[in-house]
Amino acid sequence: MKEKTWIALAVALAGVAPVHAQYPARTVRLIVPFPAGSGNDTVARFVQPQFSAALGQQVVIDNRAGAAGNLGAEVAAKSPPDGYTLMMGNIAHSISMTLYTSPVTTW
Repeated sequence: MKEKTWIALAVALAGVAPVHAQYPARTVRLIVPFPAGSGNDTVARFVQPQFSAALGQQVVIDNRAGAAGNLGAEVAAKSPPDGYTLMMGNIAHSISMTLYTSPVTTW
């Protein structure tokens, strides 16, 4: 490759490194839109320690059951898009899109 290409690539990657190094700087919330003890909750609690170790931050499981998972999906959708709120979904969310005109609304 030409020298200019390498310089451009180095400049582009230099801007990415500081942003990547800062995440995650605080606790990450994993929303499980189903009740505690459900299949999704069991999987979330199984992967939570490994997820927390990989990120180097605490991962907190937040069960938000109701309306076939739509209540938890609403909480996740209305959270700031900063990467600190994640949601564990399943096939119910795909089905909800076909059953409801607006599955994420104020209940």
